[in-house]
Amino acid sequence: MATETSSSTDSFVDDVRASFAAWRIAPGLPIVVVVLTVVSSLTATPGRNALILVAGLAVAILNLGWLGTQLVWYQRVFDRRRMDPRELVALTWKFVARYLALVCIPAALVGIALVPIAIRMHSFPDLKSAGGRAGLLALIAVLVILSTFIFPALAYTTRRVTKAIPIGFAMLIDGWPRNALYLLVPSATAAALGAIGWLFPSTAQAALGILGALIYLAYAGAIARYYLRHIPSPPRGEGRGEGLK
Repeated sequence: MATETSSSTDSFVDDVRASFAAWRIAPGLPIVVVVLTVVSSLTATPGRNALILVAGLAVAILNLGWLGTQLVWYQRVFDRRRMDPRELVALTWKFVARYLALVCIPAALVGIALVPIAIRMHSFPDLKSAGGRAGLLALIAVLVILSTFIFPALAYTTRRVTKAIPIGFAMLIDGWPRNALYLLVPSATAAALGAIGWLFPSTAQAALGILGALIYLAYAGAIARYYLRHIPSPPRGEGRGEGLK
């Protein structure tokens, strides 16, 4: 693999810098993220408008597929290759099913976790209370940590969520503590942005959403670069990299 990784040790800061450098080579990366974030914000409260509802669902689907497309795009940049804009839609669509399946798992786990709490308290946790919000932020941080290497595993190593999860967990455990910053910095940022979001007025939510999306895009490039340095062999019968063509 031609991916450029200059050091034998892992440097989160260097990988974040490489991620930002990729934006200069492929400005479409941050542009697409900003467009998707803005449209998601505009369609977040569709009300009774059916067209806005449909547009919101379409953007949500694109956002799921984009989770894999952005990683393949980073790989192309790191390998000094270009992404043809005509590939974006087909590539994004190819990733939708696998990332939808992945997102459904933590959603189900959250629901399972909330049910006994609701039974005990005779109501669901109040997210307007300090305790409820702190608990939600802690849960988000944990999920971000656990999914750190599962997302690139689905883009680079396997099409199957059931195989990507153990691959991601193995990379998380085997790389500790060398990979600590790749796990802790994005999760802490997620918690911080969530807390800040509750303090901001609704008029500022869109700007905060764009900022958060760009920050996570930079983290995604850094995590991709780390993963590509330590990429495991794909399961039998599957390809390797490039969205598993």
